[in-house]
Amino acid sequence: MSVRAKLLVAAITAGLLAAVSVLVGAVMVVQAFDLMSIVVKGSTTFTVETTGQWLVASETKAPIDGVEHSSSSVTRDQVLLHDPLGQEHALNVTQQQASYQMPGRQGEVIGSFSAEMPGQWQVEVPSETAPVLLAFGADPIDRMTWWLLGSGAVAIGLLGIAAGCGWVAWRRPTGVHSLHESSRPSAR
Repeated sequence: MSVRAKLLVAAITAGLLAAVSVLVGAVMVVQAFDLMSIVVKGSTTFTVETTGQWLVASETKAPIDGVEHSSSSVTRDQVLLHDPLGQEHALNVTQQQASYQMPGRQGEVIGSFSAEMPGQWQVEVPSETAPVLLAFGADPIDRMTWWLLGSGAVAIGLLGIAAGCGWVAWRRPTGVHSLHESSRPSAR
């Protein structure tokens, strides 16, 4: 295989790896948004395993244990949280509004809270008599940002390699003789 062919193979391989990097990053961003859906009838508990900033979303539809559920949406002012010691926590306004729609799942982030201790937290929506769908989870923005920036940086690096190899292969002469040798006057 000629040097030019090897460079073209390297360029194509690097380009394909860049596309794979972007696809992996996109899949991981979607998976990083991992909120746990629960049905709240009066009062319900949920488990906080890791401390830090948590998001709360009001969902209008979600599958729970293989069963499709739907409900009306609620606002952050309607939701009351109690930590494992029974202390009440109000939901904070989130810095950015976020809504999501996935197959079988739809909702909107309505607030956040600081989970300072792991354990069983209690949530209630006293203003609603019908069951309400809420989703809870650790704030995924750091993981999402890491996957977006990490996979994007890898893809840009690989595209640079692909462009460099492609450019060198394109500029490389194809014949047995180099361009330098063919420009010499013949010795007749």
